[in-house]
Amino acid sequence: MMAGTRIRKAPSRADRMDYLEFAVGLAAKAGRKIMGASMVGFETRTKPDGSYVTDVDVAVEHMLRREIGRRFPGHAIIGEELPGSGASEFTWILDPIDGTDNFVHGIPTFGTLIALYHHDQPLVGVVAHPALKRCYSAAAGMGVFLNGRPLERVAADLRGAPIIVTTAPENFAKNGLLDRFCAIQRHFGNTRIYRDCFAHSRVVEGGASAMVDANVRLWDIAATRLLVEESGGRFVETDRWTTPEGAEYHTCVFGRADLVDTLCAIMNASSSKGYV
Repeated sequence: MMAGTRIRKAPSRADRMDYLEFAVGLAAKAGRKIMGASMVGFETRTKPDGSYVTDVDVAVEHMLRREIGRRFPGHAIIGEELPGSGASEFTWILDPIDGTDNFVHGIPTFGTLIALYHHDQPLVGVVAHPALKRCYSAAAGMGVFLNGRPLERVAADLRGAPIIVTTAPENFAKNGLLDRFCAIQRHFGNTRIYRDCFAHSRVVEGGASAMVDANVRLWDIAATRLLVEESGGRFVETDRWTTPEGAEYHTCVFGRADLVDTLCAIMNASSSKGYV
């Protein structure tokens, strides 16, 4: 070993379990706050990109940050609604309400996303759908859980033709990737268009075989990566681009490994951009 080289010590299994239990508890607190607000009402506005944000999104992220700061004061935090804070080998990545559009319109597929990374490696991932009473969680090397019980692996084959999920075509078009959406539709006869974390949890649970999600932010996919990998699937980032304002967007393919390979090949062949 070269002099001065620092060895990164991975968190122990006990530490990972502690982080997981804390994250699941955070998601439960967020869910109670979200569902309570849905009963009494909330204020809604649109962001510069045209997407919805509510006072509930902001309040929940403030609450999550307070709880993390009390328990792990040295950890960094990245979230959708508030500026990033701190610098650490451990980083929490938060989306207080993924699918705010659905939340605003009373569609129950929205969720809270919580991830913890150690350097660039995911340690914990949680996708919680409070209106559906379903919480998907994983810790590195420990498998996936649904409401605290072990979940069957996504790698298991489904009966009949595989179901491929994509985000909406306008999301592909944001970075000139609409040709890839069309190529996927031509290749697979059994496709669905679902948005946000509900589509992700469908893949994790095996209700869909694989997904392509285009032009999403880090907090949209940070928890999903670990959930997919711990359920026996594969997660590949195919594209990354940055707006003039500095916002970074990602396009990802994830699910059953053989179908991920096929989707990557289709997308690569359909565009002169290629993929990373």
